[in-house]
Amino acid sequence: MKKKKIIKTLLVLAIVFILADVAFLFSKSNLKIVDAKNLPVVLSSCEDSDQGVEPFFKGSVTIGPSGKKYDDYCIGDDTLVEYSCNRNKIASEQIKCELGCSTGLCFDPEPHLYLTLTVYSEALVNSEEDWDRYDVIYNFSNYDKTNSIMADFFNTEKRENIKDSYGVPHKISWMAYSSEDMCNANNADCTSLYDVLTNNWGKEIEKYGDTVEWHLHNEYWHPNGECWTQALFFDEDRQEVAERILNHLVIDHSYFPSVYGGGWAWMDNDLSNFLDNLVFSEYTNIAPFKNMPGAGGPPDCSGNYYDWSRAPDDWGFYNPSVTDYQIPGDQNRTVFRCKEFSIVYLYQMFNRAEETNENVMGCFFIHNTLGNEGMYVANFLNNNVKNLAELYSIPVSYVNVREATQIALQTTDQTPAELILNYNGDNLVNIQSNEPLYSIYSAIKYDNNYQRVEVTQLENSYQAIIPKDIDDSFVFAVATTDLAGNVNVVQKTYTPIKPAPLDRTLEKVFD
Repeated sequence: MKKKKIIKTLLVLAIVFILADVAFLFSKSNLKIVDAKNLPVVLSSCEDSDQGVEPFFKGSVTIGPSGKKYDDYCIGDDTLVEYSCNRNKIASEQIKCELGCSTGLCFDPEPHLYLTLTVYSEALVNSEEDWDRYDVIYNFSNYDKTNSIMADFFNTEKRENIKDSYGVPHKISWMAYSSEDMCNANNADCTSLYDVLTNNWGKEIEKYGDTVEWHLHNEYWHPNGECWTQALFFDEDRQEVAERILNHLVIDHSYFPSVYGGGWAWMDNDLSNFLDNLVFSEYTNIAPFKNMPGAGGPPDCSGNYYDWSRAPDDWGFYNPSVTDYQIPGDQNRTVFRCKEFSIVYLYQMFNRAEETNENVMGCFFIHNTLGNEGMYVANFLNNNVKNLAELYSIPVSYVNVREATQIALQTTDQTPAELILNYNGDNLVNIQSNEPLYSIYSAIKYDNNYQRVEVTQLENSYQAIIPKDIDDSFVFAVATTDLAGNVNVVQKTYTPIKPAPLDRTLEKVFD
């Protein structure tokens, strides 16, 4: 009797397990698979960066052996497409986000610390004497693949072992150095550092979700000291240099920065107003620090002056005033605070998130020319961030500066504006966009000359005015930033249509 009862019990359990497995498979079959025809049925490997369905963090699934990556993304304002691994197969589902969807994640009602790590990518010279010449001689060996400092930043073990609350490795925002002295260098040009950084480390930057942005040192050639020195002003000549750099970026690299980080952390109202028509956000605020020269002015060949003594220092963000870059006002770009690595600042970030019950955009910066910085960053993150996240019960997400800006502003659009260009054959290029724009920048290259061109807004489009004295083919590039901070650069080569020669036949008849 007992034996029959045991057999009956085993049969019931077997039926229960079979029904449960069928229910599981049926539930999975109801998940909406995105681009299912392009996904392999069986994979040799499937790795999910956020280790499951995690709507509050942007993750990705990597399949092998091809290494193809599928990133979580938003459909519209409130729907997330979340990729995951299921029995060594890739799966995806659509999730409705209660508070909206942006940059591949749902807005989380619980406070988060979004942490950005900014590296000011500087340049080296062979000797101190090289700084004392107008045509500086640069040494870019610190960006070689064999350089230990850069290799440390991209060390796979360090990246993979130092992850945020969702299992994602930390990201780095590279602020690429540019300056007037580099534009006039003996062995470089305006974008040489951008070149070596992206050419040597571009694959790693893309792999880890890093980003490259703009780091301008505002300077001039000091005739008395015969040296390049910091300019505590932003006049027409400084603006011309800044535009010269941007012209090379959009034409030579089809790239335009969305984020700015100032050299020497310097800012004034003129530079602030110039930037406001260009970049979407800025990470120069080091409040409440100030270091300005006395009444006699700065000595020759000096630098490292700044003033953020009046700016917000509570890890919030703000839009600056036209008349004072340090106080909130009506300008368009968003300014974030960014400080050197310190446990004090890390505590401040967590305290603000706890006290306000709101997301905090924290930012640390470091330089890549001051020693073993990659190791320092790794140790700091490994020893402090994870422990404080557990102590405060506040999750940490590692993001780059572009992602941080979009999350802070709760912008949901991740698709750049689509542009249509029409050239009239003379001196006008009409630019049509499928959405409103935050900024538009245009430049041309002809006879090896780079020049910014004026763009005016019409009722339903934009119009770039080309100089009339151009007779041969020229390269035209336009960079647009939409209202969500997404950048698009379109480049075309045009040839002016020369007017046909006048027909003198009738003149001869009447003669």
